[in-house]
Amino acid sequence: MQRLNTLAAQLREQQTQWAEVTNRIASHINDVNRELVILGRLETRHKQLLQEWNQLVAEFTSRTTPTVPTPPTASGAQ
Repeated sequence: MQRLNTLAAQLREQQTQWAEVTNRIASHINDVNRELVILGRLETRHKQLLQEWNQLVAEFTSRTTPTVPTPPTASGAQ
């Protein structure tokens, strides 16, 4: 009977340890998920900034290019 009580106590202890480990893993998974959400937001913002950057570059380029067309270069025509 004492061996049965000993095994029951060991099983309870092992179950407690399993629960602790499982809870720590779940906590780490939640942390990773939070970080992934932050990365997603950063990526979205990065794309927005690049789009705005490209727009401004296009506007700047269109302002600085001459409005008078340059004559075509001689490409075999005389």
